[in-house]
Amino acid sequence: MRTRYILMLLLLPLLTLPASASVVPLVKVEIVNTSAPSYESLSILNPNNGNWIKMTGGDGVSIPAIDFVYSGINSTQYTRGSKIINITTNNISENQDYVVNYPFTTQPMYHPGDTVTAEILGENGLAGKTAYVYLIKTYPTQLKDALASAVDGDTQSLRNLLNNAKQNITVILNSTGDNSSISFGQLDPGDYAVVALLNASSEQNVTLISATVFQVLEHESTLSADTSITRSSVSDQKYLDGKFEIVGGSSNAKYTYVAVLMKKDTAFTLRLTSGGTKSTTNLTLKAGTASQEAMLVEGFKVAGVGLNSVNATTVEDWLNAFPSNAVTFSINRGATGTTYNLSILVQGLSDGDYYLYVAAWNASNSSQRVVAFNWTSVTITTVAPPPPPPSGGGGYIPLPPPAPTPTPTPVPEEGAYSTVVGVEKDKEVKIEIPPETAEKIDVVSLTIKAPESMNLKVEVRKLESPPAEVPEPPAKKVYRFVEITFRNNDTGEEVEPTGYIDFKVSKSWVAESGHDPEDIILMRYHNGWEELRTEMVGEDENYYYYRAETGGFSVFAIAVKEVAPSVTPTPTRTPEIVTPTPAVTPTAAKTETPGETPAPELTPTLEEQAAWWKNPLLWITIAVLIVLAVAYWRRS
Repeated sequence: MRTRYILMLLLLPLLTLPASASVVPLVKVEIVNTSAPSYESLSILNPNNGNWIKMTGGDGVSIPAIDFVYSGINSTQYTRGSKIINITTNNISENQDYVVNYPFTTQPMYHPGDTVTAEILGENGLAGKTAYVYLIKTYPTQLKDALASAVDGDTQSLRNLLNNAKQNITVILNSTGDNSSISFGQLDPGDYAVVALLNASSEQNVTLISATVFQVLEHESTLSADTSITRSSVSDQKYLDGKFEIVGGSSNAKYTYVAVLMKKDTAFTLRLTSGGTKSTTNLTLKAGTASQEAMLVEGFKVAGVGLNSVNATTVEDWLNAFPSNAVTFSINRGATGTTYNLSILVQGLSDGDYYLYVAAWNASNSSQRVVAFNWTSVTITTVAPPPPPPSGGGGYIPLPPPAPTPTPTPVPEEGAYSTVVGVEKDKEVKIEIPPETAEKIDVVSLTIKAPESMNLKVEVRKLESPPAEVPEPPAKKVYRFVEITFRNNDTGEEVEPTGYIDFKVSKSWVAESGHDPEDIILMRYHNGWEELRTEMVGEDENYYYYRAETGGFSVFAIAVKEVAPSVTPTPTRTPEIVTPTPAVTPTAAKTETPGETPAPELTPTLEEQAAWWKNPLLWITIAVLIVLAVAYWRRS
């Protein structure tokens, strides 16, 4: 018999609508043991009837509107050993959209010293019922595994979690099925889940009212930032600057910081589809009017790679699928110290009100997860310059024309990338360019080594032509001009690191121009044009990939070299074929040359990877990933 999934176990209980009078479960799991005759069941009440847990207290974080849509199978039956498991649903039609709206506009964040409180929101039919509320300190993957085992006929893991709960509180629901007097007191930092049942965990037939998750952070934090940005044009290269500080953190620790600027009216649609098997179960996110959806879960694997493998690149891929005029972000990895001077490019964002979310976790201590979080509101406004006064007559006095200002080299909209990264003296750091931006500027990544430890602000810009003071390079043909600059983010002074540039060139361009891919080089302008040592390191269906070594950063030209190299000959080699992972630009390993130390690839640790999917900064993404971990009913 073909095994199947059944939609959402705890994903729907995180979303709600007004209550109704009937008590009909959305999903019911029945387990019959034929060898030792017994019967047990697990029922999940319908959130669209008003069944929720609302966390209160702490600091409220405003979040955008969320809709959840499910489309797929609605019932199944299968056998596990001597057990027959039957799963049925109510109010869900097979392969038709089932929509739930998230009713809450805020999500609380807690710190040590905060009193954590909650409300049970139940449908009217629960009036006067007893609710059993369990507070569990656990990782979401443990809860997911316990629920997966339950629907496979083994409820013991779930019962163990509930029986080992930190707190077990019994309350009576009022005349509307609610109770707002639940207090868990002050809690230690960590990840928690709250589960509300209509029965004690020891009973054979259990009904789940709702469940939710929350986090108690390690530290308080402060955030000061530009709350109002005025510009004369959407294409102005404006930045939102701010300062985020961890209160009570270690000045010697390394922290990873993330800042996201998200338009308030960007509604999110989370769509879960399932044909009944792992390979046909997908979860996507669509933000606002974006033309594409971000794949959060593909074939029952988060982002197609699995929950534990989600990292910075994965999250950047998700954010890059959002409308480019509604969401932008900046990442600072491994910065030493508790202060983050953030700078986010707002060029191309539409006018309106935004949420600025900033989060940090301790990258040097794997026992600490997300350690600090803060947010504020930002308004972006475009104000056209006033028209010049009439010249002469009518009592107007003509004003002198403004002093001319230098005209910068034009930068195409979205043809730029900026971020701040923490570096240590003489230690290599790799900076990945988001795939969406790399597609426009053809720079894939930078590997740098700075002369001092500092927070570096990097800017990569695509140029239509070299600046006025820079002559055309001595090359047969130029594919792309790029400017790369570094500044000390704290002082604003220019910094001159050394390192490598990984870039790509379109195969169709090479073919149409009639050149050999081995003739592609990178040239740098520094008191004249110089040819950099350039290696072809791989290719895929559409691009050739290269790496060039540079002694500094300024204006670069990706070009076709003259008959003979002018500086350092390019060693003859057979290119290594590299097949990139879809939606992630590949970076092949550099071939060692005698006497040369290859640039290492910096792979995030498992602890750093796990921190990404739990980052409270990306609340919409977290809601999906955490609940996803407890939502699916696993089949093998």
